[in-house]
Amino acid sequence: MITVTITEAKRDFSRLVKLVEDGEEVIITRRGEPIAKLVAFKSSAAHDESIA
Repeated sequence: MITVTITEAKRDFSRLVKLVEDGEEVIITRRGEPIAKLVAFKSSAAHDESIA
């Protein structure tokens, strides 16, 4: 798991998305407090059908 600030996340978003695609989880913090987690999207057949 990687932890980054909001500023770092904005600056390095493409790199962070690549890390998530490779299985990493990214925690985004503001003033030292975690506020979000960036994780890979797990598709399912039922979800795919509801989008179509």
